Amino acid sequence: MNEINLKGQEEVKSLVKKDSKSKSIFLNKNFMLVIIGEFISLFGTTIFVFAVGWHILSVTKSGVQMGIILMLGIIPNILLSPFMGIIADKKNRRNIMILMNIIGGVIILLLALIIYWGVLKIWSFYITVFLISICSSVFGPAASAIIPNLVETEQLPKANAMNQFVSSFCAIIGLVFGGLFYDSLGLILMVILNAASFFIAAFVEMFIQLKVAIVHKKEKNKHIVSRVIADVREGIEFVKSKNTLLFLIIIFSFANLILDPIIAIYIPYMFNVIIKSNSSHLAIVEGALSFGSLLGAIIIPKISTKMLLRTQLLLSMLFSSIVVYGMAVVTLPVCLKSLDIFSITVIFSILSFCNGIAFGLIGIPITVYFCKVIPDHLRGRIFGIIASSVMLAVPIGFFLGGYLVQNVSIYLLALSSGIFLTLITIIMVKSKSLRLLNN
Repeated sequence: MNEINLKGQEEVKSLVKKDSKSKSIFLNKNFMLVIIGEFISLFGTTIFVFAVGWHILSVTKSGVQMGIILMLGIIPNILLSPFMGIIADKKNRRNIMILMNIIGGVIILLLALIIYWGVLKIWSFYITVFLISICSSVFGPAASAIIPNLVETEQLPKANAMNQFVSSFCAIIGLVFGGLFYDSLGLILMVILNAASFFIAAFVEMFIQLKVAIVHKKEKNKHIVSRVIADVREGIEFVKSKNTLLFLIIIFSFANLILDPIIAIYIPYMFNVIIKSNSSHLAIVEGALSFGSLLGAIIIPKISTKMLLRTQLLLSMLFSSIVVYGMAVVTLPVCLKSLDIFSITVIFSILSFCNGIAFGLIGIPITVYFCKVIPDHLRGRIFGIIASSVMLAVPIGFFLGGYLVQNVSIYLLALSSGIFLTLITIIMVKSKSLRLLNN
């Protein structure tokens, strides 16, 4: 088995270089097709997520309902990502991406029909979000694992920077579009637009020429379930053998537990229910977060070679802590009463922008690190295990966040979140595993 895997890696290295010798990554046709497809689908998905979230808060005024939707959107990823990563290692990654986009488009189109027929219920969103999350759990490992197959190793920082740039840019224009046109276009047109984005992205990805052959051995006398379990175990053992990798997964899991409810529940709830703004104000704040990540994607490749990776991680976590403390101050009852909606929007936009930069500071270097330390024949399943492990705490955060936001003052939630982030930063400073990251 090991001989076959090594052979597969050699074929990967030789085949990738044929299509990525150009100095400019923009001239790499296959990589740019991946980026264009991602741009189109993310634009539609961002509009859809914003529209659904705002609709649920407007109709139910419930943080719990918002938390349930968010939980359903992530649980399939947690449960399935390690296994779906195996598919990404054994099947054509391009074909997986195409198929998942088509299936996602069909699911969203069915939701549009339900809205059109006037039979929309809250459980319609539950089912739709759950099914889309399943597609995402299959799509994600394949999309992450395909990039190193299309570019040279030295181009990985630029490739991942561009990937994050596209994600952030789509979030900006998607949120702005959703916030400005939700009231005039309505929910159904937002949903139809997302369905169309999936189909168009699938069409674009059909032109990707993936020259890497996925090499694996068919075991005749072994049941497929046992083989899958063995593959997952191989991936888990690899992660356990890398202390630094394991430490990063644990740290990011706790960071997600704290930060994700702030972004996905606390801030939308405050704008919709507490200060009763319109959708455009929330879109501006969330767009500022994405704009910060966008700026980070531009500047990080220029400074990453001059700054130790450990230093970037510590600065990112410290920066996020300070931003959350700032949110705690702004959400004090005396501040909310004395500030108008415009002022609150401006302040939160600035804080979100700074948080976005912090995310950019940590996202690209870590992704490059993962791509370099994980062998190609394990990359799909390892990315799946990482995604599943890091997201493991998120449903807990969404469930608690949805309940707490209705029963605890926003400023207390923000203050406690800032304290926890500070503790995480202190743990990172003292960690021996993180010191090895620079090597």
